[in-house]
Amino acid sequence: MFPLVSQYADREWASIRRALVRTQKYSLWLAILAVAGGWLTADLLIRILAGTAYAEAAPLFRILLLMLLVYTFAQTQRPLFYALKEQRLLFLSYVAGIITYSGVLLVATLAAGLTGATIGVVVAEAIIVYLRFRMLKHINPDIQPSLRELLTFLPEDQQLWSQSIKRVQTFIVRRVKKGSTGEGR
Repeated sequence: MFPLVSQYADREWASIRRALVRTQKYSLWLAILAVAGGWLTADLLIRILAGTAYAEAAPLFRILLLMLLVYTFAQTQRPLFYALKEQRLLFLSYVAGIITYSGVLLVATLAAGLTGATIGVVVAEAIIVYLRFRMLKHINPDIQPSLRELLTFLPEDQQLWSQSIKRVQTFIVRRVKKGSTGEGR
């Protein structure tokens, strides 16, 4: 969807904004679920994926899961800068991002070592996303959705979630039946 943002930006901002709201809304909801699930199962996930030798990495994994929330917004910002023909500002945000990362990581690492560096990565990225948000808001005040819009559950959202849950249930039932009959072995 986002490669088309620049193509249609001159004439269809209302459509682009609707798509942006839905993209950010559903990404945020999935990120919240992933963060909650990952947070609760971090110890088990680390042991399964990396082995018991890396069990001590679970707290860092939990911190890095918060990046999913930050990326919910970061993923939509770059195409908007292009659509608004503001590549120069996007470039400046990358320069500011490098400076921000350097400063935050230096201070966080000196203050708290590896844990501080991990927290610093999340904080630095959140600062950069906020900086870009403010830039976009300055260019076009109506383009960015509000947090209220992202957290409001509309009838079309109910329909989408119902369909998604039914598909997951159908998939699980088929896998269970397939496994219980011995197929696929």
